[in-house]
Amino acid sequence: EATQNPDGGWGYGYQFGGGEGSKGTMTAAGLTGVLVAFDNLQSEEFTKCGANPVIPPVQKALDWMDRHYSPAGSFGGGPYYYYLYGVERVGLASGYKYFGEKDWYKLGAARLINLQSPNGAWPAEDLGGGPIGSTTFALLFLVRGRAPVLFNRLQYEGDWNNRPRALANLMRWTSRKFEGEVNWQIINLKVPVEEWHDAPILLLTGSKPPPFSPAELDKLRQFVYQGGLIFSVCECAAQGRAFDAAMRGQPGQPGIYQKLFPDYELKRLDENHPIYTAHFKVGRRTPLWAISNGVRLLALHTTEDLPLPWQTNAYVTGEDAFELAFNIVYFATDRASPRHRGTSTWPPDSPIVPLRLARVARIQHNGNWDPEPLAWTRFGMLMGQKWQTKLVCETVTPGKLDVNEHRVAHMTGTNALSLSAPEKQALKAYVASGGTLIIDAAGGSEAFGSSAVALLNGLFGEGALHHVPNMSPVYRLPGMEVEKVNYRRAARELLIDAKYPRIMGVTLDGRVAVFLSREDLTSGLAGYPCFSCVGYAPGTVEQPGSAIELMRNMVLYGNQVQKGAAAQPQPVVSK
Repeated sequence: EATQNPDGGWGYGYQFGGGEGSKGTMTAAGLTGVLVAFDNLQSEEFTKCGANPVIPPVQKALDWMDRHYSPAGSFGGGPYYYYLYGVERVGLASGYKYFGEKDWYKLGAARLINLQSPNGAWPAEDLGGGPIGSTTFALLFLVRGRAPVLFNRLQYEGDWNNRPRALANLMRWTSRKFEGEVNWQIINLKVPVEEWHDAPILLLTGSKPPPFSPAELDKLRQFVYQGGLIFSVCECAAQGRAFDAAMRGQPGQPGIYQKLFPDYELKRLDENHPIYTAHFKVGRRTPLWAISNGVRLLALHTTEDLPLPWQTNAYVTGEDAFELAFNIVYFATDRASPRHRGTSTWPPDSPIVPLRLARVARIQHNGNWDPEPLAWTRFGMLMGQKWQTKLVCETVTPGKLDVNEHRVAHMTGTNALSLSAPEKQALKAYVASGGTLIIDAAGGSEAFGSSAVALLNGLFGEGALHHVPNMSPVYRLPGMEVEKVNYRRAARELLIDAKYPRIMGVTLDGRVAVFLSREDLTSGLAGYPCFSCVGYAPGTVEQPGSAIELMRNMVLYGNQVQKGAAAQPQPVVSK
């Protein structure tokens, strides 16, 4: 601390009363050293809540990094690859994803890729060690900076940072349990939601009511509907009651969760919920409240001050707090290896040049007809980017279905269907006039799936519903053949034969006019991991999985095959 310059940075050759100006290389080294010292010497100082704690030398140095970080080189000069190595150490130690408005890893990685030599090394610089030294520092930046991020901590206008090193300590413990390095980071409300998806969980902590604006609430909602999970934690016991009331609401005063998800109720989780036993068998059942859309958990909330044992490294006396956090990650990632930093389940917004057009009516009924509001948005993005198809979706009620407007209609839900007689007849008339109806049970809901079978038996007669054979034309679209499929883990644990599609259908006039999947497709379109979803695997943005491929083929098949025509698909003409 004594060697820190007044501007917050550090330089070489410091002398009391004067010295060299601050440089990026030494500021990164100095800041990392202060953070390490703080973790070992002062971590237990922040056990009370109040204003966000400020560690003066750390804050001054972070402010310096905000002003001077550049992926192009060290401010004030110095060896470049050593500088980036220092930036990586600061980023991981501090948790900050951004210095100023710059994503240090994204920009630094792009710069390094451009500088790499054809032989795989990076050029030597005046630090000694030749290209071996440069390459070592470059690889340390790329590999350590790419380690999976499990929690994003939300920085907002409030006491979000009462326990500044809680997640750093939790991730250190978790890395030992995972037997691999995992990280955390701090994100803010100023950047696009698409940049929040390094981590599956958004941690929201505090003791006072978070003053979120309507626009900020929209961002939180969008993060969840793009596949994320919010985990809110009250800090400082009785002092945290204001935070708890703001999140859960009070009689006559809706809370933040009611504003985010007005269609769903925040409920106390049963002590037998799998989140308590997903990996560790947590002994003490920390009270958890959750919001579910009938498919997955959208948010978790607790009144237990979990960051306190994390902050103080109470591995023994606070073991349950560490194990529960691990279980929440395990649950949110469906027991899979966590994604590396910089990867996302949400596709980039890239321009497309469509070769075909497909129209789909999304059927609105009186049940939970839209549990994943952005599933078809994501599916449409992938259809455009992977298969040059412009997907146009419109929400309609059964009585408004018109085959001249939409050749394909999709219906889903999480509870038993309860359609009126006119709505049932409207579905039957739509199919009879040449429309194709696709139905799936969101999350693999048994209640919805059984009611859909009863509906189709009532409309088309017992025995009309049959298994769609593996050689059906719907699975043989040119260039889009579907042979075997992949299922989610929960489905694989239930199914005897988990290699082929289990989709059922109703055939009319030589075409499959109705498709029914009792296994989930909807959550697969949304693309997130799901602990309890019985359905087809979502795959990744780069390699879409079976949920995407099956829906793609059914949508294109329905948009191509004419009433009474042979079952061989015909080319689509764009409009």
